[in-house]
Amino acid sequence: MNESIWAEICFLLNDKIKSDISENDFEQNVLQALQVLNWKEFLGEIEVRPSFQVGASNRIIPDFVIKSENGTKLFVIEIKQPNIPLNTTFQQQLFSYMRQLKLEYGILIGQGIQVFYDGPLSHQEDPLLIESLKFTKQSSAGISFVKLFNKNNFDKKNLDDFTKEVLKKINKKKEFKTLKNKILNKEFNENIKSLVKQEFIGEYDGEMIDSVLEEVEFNIIDTILAQNSLGQSFTNDNSKPSSSSFNLTKRIFNSKESNPKSQNKIYKDEQNQTKIGQLVKSKFKQAYDSGLISETEINNLQKKEYSKRVFNSNFEVLRNSNGSIHDDNGRVRYYSREFFCGNYRLTSQWYENQREPFLKWLNNL
Repeated sequence: MNESIWAEICFLLNDKIKSDISENDFEQNVLQALQVLNWKEFLGEIEVRPSFQVGASNRIIPDFVIKSENGTKLFVIEIKQPNIPLNTTFQQQLFSYMRQLKLEYGILIGQGIQVFYDGPLSHQEDPLLIESLKFTKQSSAGISFVKLFNKNNFDKKNLDDFTKEVLKKINKKKEFKTLKNKILNKEFNENIKSLVKQEFIGEYDGEMIDSVLEEVEFNIIDTILAQNSLGQSFTNDNSKPSSSSFNLTKRIFNSKESNPKSQNKIYKDEQNQTKIGQLVKSKFKQAYDSGLISETEINNLQKKEYSKRVFNSNFEVLRNSNGSIHDDNGRVRYYSREFFCGNYRLTSQWYENQREPFLKWLNNL
């Protein structure tokens, strides 16, 4: 029964109408759809363009106000031409009517149907969108709409229960996002190291575990963003992203060549065949030539603390050309024949365990 009612509503509000139908003509189709839901204008249950006094001199004229048999206002309906997308301006107009008439539920009808709630269950400033419908005949949401707004079944308690379920889903999504952000926070990496140490403390000496963890970096990656960024598809079971989608930290910048559009082109160093020292020198020059290394970053790269934290380097990554290429013991630690990032020397002390930190830094640029 509800399926056939929804199918008839789709016919009246979508299939039957012409693309250039006027708002006034479309209003008649909406009136027919309300009658399919058993609301009757001749019984006073549908008020068409009623005028309400607001303040001393203003009036509002909503398209429809739906009433109960005893004359209580139940919800308000605003109508827009179906060839115009429902937008925030139309929504705000409906919100104004809802609040002026002190109605918790309002419906916007045009290219689709939007149902809004504005009451004590919600704590947001604007009315809450609790349902958005397209005119698709085989639609469970459409059937649910019929159940809620059919006059024969209409019960505000049912509407409130539906709204509560919507709010539960919204709050669950918010909690999911909050937890996800906490896990993705860089500071959480230190917690991972603590968990790893707890796992192995009974098997290995604590000092040894700490030493190993100093040479290990944990990168928690949002796999959805990774998939979108690399254009990777999910594996066949659609449950896990392919392993390549985790390799964001292996993206490095391609050379500019003669095509300026390729300036920021990114590719993955999948084979890791380039020696770490050669890789760092080459990509440092390309990144700087592409304008990716800012003056602020150059200042950071001259700091020991920053270089240690980001690259696990025992020396500042960049040193002014006037500075020494030797360390305190007289050993050469910087390239002497080449300059980087303008007029700076680059440390020559790069090891394989720094490949991932370096590529991660490069990718973040």
